[in-house]
Amino acid sequence: MDTNKKALRVFVFLTVVGVLPLLSCREYVTPVTPDFTPLGKNAQGYEEFREERTGIVFVKLPGGKFQMGSPASEAERHDDEGPVHEVTLSPFLIAKYEVTQAQWKRVMGTSPSHFKGKDLPVEQVSWGECQEFCKKTGLSLPTEAQWEYACRAGTNTPFSFGATITSEQVNYNGKYPYGGAPKGLDRRKTVAVGSLPANGFGLHDMHGNVWEWCEDVYDANFYSTPAAAGPDPVSTSGSGDRVDRGGSWSNSTGYCRSANRFGAHPGIRSDIHGFRSARPLP
Repeated sequence: MDTNKKALRVFVFLTVVGVLPLLSCREYVTPVTPDFTPLGKNAQGYEEFREERTGIVFVKLPGGKFQMGSPASEAERHDDEGPVHEVTLSPFLIAKYEVTQAQWKRVMGTSPSHFKGKDLPVEQVSWGECQEFCKKTGLSLPTEAQWEYACRAGTNTPFSFGATITSEQVNYNGKYPYGGAPKGLDRRKTVAVGSLPANGFGLHDMHGNVWEWCEDVYDANFYSTPAAAGPDPVSTSGSGDRVDRGGSWSNSTGYCRSANRFGAHPGIRSDIHGFRSARPLP
């Protein structure tokens, strides 16, 4: 048999049985699990996957080392943001967008949000209710270290966009700017996920829109403990509160910084609290 014809028949056989992917305009990416459909690489070069049950799109982050926390010189810094320490993370998946009202209703059967819209982030959900969502879907909340790593996207500035932000980049209270920036919009409500620019990982709304629940127990002094600098750190004690990150539509700019930390009671529900899902990799 002609060598070229034989090779072609082998390729067709492997494609039919699923060993090789069909060629398409999308770049082939590494499989994760059967529940996650590869979508190709985003504009920033990172692999994306869709979790079929929820429709949530995830970005695969490579992990590695990064500097967590803020230096004492950073404006509007709080004491619980230091000391700056090196953290090592394993690769993981994190949602490209905050979980939407449509996705929440698809899993939980309810629509608890104050601001109504299927593509708006779900809010008025407690930490415990977010845990229930994750239990039903096999997903998780990001750890605080995963969240900050994802937010920073390789930067060490107050924001992933640089030394300051504008209301064209982030949904926050633009009446209170940061770092010499001009005043901006105060929308007084959430905006649809993905309607504002992505960071360097291709993640949207890591700053502003809604506060995002993390897995960790809030401990104001956690960064001073040896556990904080360990691989894949997570705080499991210190208070009855849980960590919130990112700021919201109602907050001044300083609360939306990459390093800003906040602890909230896990049962609280408000129109400034939402979340995004994560998933550890095997």
